[in-house]
Amino acid sequence: MRDLAKRIAEDVVEARRRALVETENLHEKYPCLPERAGSRCCHCGSGFVEDPVFRALSHELDGLRADPTKNAEQIAATERAVRARAMELGSAKLQATEEEQRKYPFLPRRVDDVLMSDLRLAEDGVFQELVARRDALVAAGPGSNPELLTATERQLRGRASELAAANKAVDAFRTDEDEAVRARNPFLESNEVKLVPLRELGLPSDPTYAALANERLQLMQSPVRNAAAIAATEEALRGRVEELALARAAAEDVLLAKYPFFATLPGAVLLANEDIKRSPLFATLAARYEELAAQPEVDESELETVKDALLQSAARLFERGKRGRAGGCGSAQCPPRALSHVRA
Repeated sequence: MRDLAKRIAEDVVEARRRALVETENLHEKYPCLPERAGSRCCHCGSGFVEDPVFRALSHELDGLRADPTKNAEQIAATERAVRARAMELGSAKLQATEEEQRKYPFLPRRVDDVLMSDLRLAEDGVFQELVARRDALVAAGPGSNPELLTATERQLRGRASELAAANKAVDAFRTDEDEAVRARNPFLESNEVKLVPLRELGLPSDPTYAALANERLQLMQSPVRNAAAIAATEEALRGRVEELALARAAAEDVLLAKYPFFATLPGAVLLANEDIKRSPLFATLAARYEELAAQPEVDESELETVKDALLQSAARLFERGKRGRAGGCGSAQCPPRALSHVRA
């Protein structure tokens, strides 16, 4: 028991360390963000990377910063917009957490240092079964079976802790993946480029990048003599990474333009990858949605049904991608979620 408590404490410390590093990186890139908002939004996982509005503003700001003197006024205006969006995202995250706490008053706002709104409790079948049991006990009256009510709430807190552990395990694995990519490419300056995580770029499979990386390795055999050539090759590698990131961001913009309701799905912008192309069900649903939407007289009921199925399929793909990358997670760390009968 003592060993388990020690491991949990170590996990909490590591999660906080990662959050602090992420916050520092965030403020380095966006010094216009207020300290409190940046820390709150980053630590709360309010979705900077996943938010299309913030991403668009970030890309605009990057372009303007190429000539800070000429674009000083536009930079200031864009930084104000970045700040406002960050505050909006942070406020939305806190509001979502407060709503969750009203629904589940037996849980703290943070479960093992993870905000309730990040646990997606409504999607977890085990948790919801326990909630239904608790609701029935409460409806029967406070004195009907207090021992069972206490036991059920204890189980609910335990299940929430399992989900928090899964959340942290996946986040940690994703960060480790980004750091592993960066370790193999030490000339890259951060774990993301244009707000696209390094792990999402598929660098080894890109022929242009692979050729440049191989050229760099050859040059590194004589680092002093080849210093200038190495620097030029690394600059070309960074340029290629930026091209890949912008292409990925553009693909995500296309996805959201076709299916704007995906913006409600956490991580939807990270779906613009091979998983979408490989899913027969997603392709079938997408074709049906586009067919219905193009009709002069739209059957709103059927369109809504297909839209919901598309959302479920996308959620399944995103969840599978997260769990698949964190392939070492066992059932205790990565408890199943009840997404619905729709499978991607």
